[in-house]
Amino acid sequence: MERPDYQSYLSYIDAHVLSQHSYLQYDDFRDPNATTWYLKDMRQRGYNPLPILQPGGNNMLLHTEDIVFMSGLLQMDDMERSVYLDKHLMVGIRAKVHLLGIKDTHWFAPYAAAIQGDHSFRGDHSFWRHRRERSVEFGEQWIPYSPTLYRYRA
Repeated sequence: MERPDYQSYLSYIDAHVLSQHSYLQYDDFRDPNATTWYLKDMRQRGYNPLPILQPGGNNMLLHTEDIVFMSGLLQMDDMERSVYLDKHLMVGIRAKVHLLGIKDTHWFAPYAAAIQGDHSFRGDHSFWRHRRERSVEFGEQWIPYSPTLYRYRA
C-alpha cells in the first residue's frame, strides 16, 4: 500500500485519533525542509503532533521540544550514524529522543537523551496496518532502552 498523502493523513487523524493519543507529524522522507514545513503547518491548523527530525532538518527541535523522533538513521552506515548522534546528542539538549528504526541497545548507551527506539523496516512500512499485524511481521514495535522509560504525555 502506498504512503498516504498529507491531506489523507490529516483526515485519518481527524477520524481515528483521540485527544489523549500521541501521533507523529507528517514526514517527507526525502526532504527535511518539507518535514519542517509540515510540522509548522500541522500546528497552525491546531494539531499537536510529535516532531520528527531528519538529517539536515531543524536541529532546534532538540532544544525546544520535550520529545523528538529522529529519522534517517537507517540510511546511514554505522560510522556516519555514530558521528551524527554524537554531534546532536552529546550536547546539552532539552528533548528526550526516540531513534526511529533503531532497537539495538548499544546505540542508546552513550546518550542520556536517547530513551527509546523501535524496530521498523521502511521498505515495507504501511501506515494503515493494525499494530497486531506489524507485531507478527516485525516483532515488538516500541522498545524502550531502560526500565525507567520516560512516558510522554501530550
